[in-house]
Amino acid sequence: LLPGVDPPKILGYLSGASVGYVIESDMIRSKVSAPPGKQAVKVLLGVAVLFGIIVGLGGILPSEVKLLGFIRYALGGIWVTLLAPAVFIALNLSERNQI
Repeated sequence: LLPGVDPPKILGYLSGASVGYVIESDMIRSKVSAPPGKQAVKVLLGVAVLFGIIVGLGGILPSEVKLLGFIRYALGGIWVTLLAPAVFIALNLSERNQI
């Protein structure tokens, strides 16, 4: 429907983020807030890994092939909403919300 390489990337990111959010809110339940030092580490680590996924996997999953671009950005969305919070809890940078 929409020409170009951007729509599959946007849809991939939104799909990954949606799935990650649903799973995170049910299983991980990470608190977003943290002391400033831990928050800075979370931001740096989160952005570095997201950059690695989006740029680093560009050669393996190029956006010119729409499905591969979709997958690459879906992985980025899953990192942001599910995997990063799980890693932050494992590294004691975040706490879990109580039920």
